[in-house]
Amino acid sequence: MAAWTLSQDIVGICLVLAGGEADMDLEEVMLEADRFQVANDLHFGISRTDLRGLFQSLFLWNLGANHPLAVRLGDRWKEGAFGGLRLREIVPVLLEFHDAAFNDEGQHWCHPDHGADAASHEWIDEYEMESWYGYDRGQYCAKVEAKQAMRRLFRGGECPGREAVLQLMSAHALDDRLLYHCSRPGTGS
Repeated sequence: MAAWTLSQDIVGICLVLAGGEADMDLEEVMLEADRFQVANDLHFGISRTDLRGLFQSLFLWNLGANHPLAVRLGDRWKEGAFGGLRLREIVPVLLEFHDAAFNDEGQHWCHPDHGADAASHEWIDEYEMESWYGYDRGQYCAKVEAKQAMRRLFRGGECPGREAVLQLMSAHALDDRLLYHCSRPGTGS
């Protein structure tokens, strides 16, 4: 069974797992995701390896070998290792996409956003909002506002302080409920 997650929800998951610490090493965020999934018998995507695989696909399919983050990471992404990258560095890159898809063929980032608000995409209808993301129109529009706030906070390459990140998280309900909303029971589905 396939699953889709909005890019701002992927960022939100990472921020929640990092406890609002945007300067956390991305590898530590992945380890927190692993711990959460095992402790709660849940998975993001369609299996417990999908979140890490999604980040691998970012380097394989979306960022060129000359992208500064790819150059710094080297070939470590091929093994699913992301040590040395900071969460704050990857957030703006993730927000360039509308969503991520998880299926039997793997994980990948979908629909480049090109700075447009996702709610303005006419192809998103009520059925797709509910069946793909689990949101009604009002919740979906709130997600668009959250994405805009994330873009403002993480632009410019500077690390927002933890207090600013926690304010963003509080204002947009980025908490443990998001982890449960964006995950499924068991080791795979």
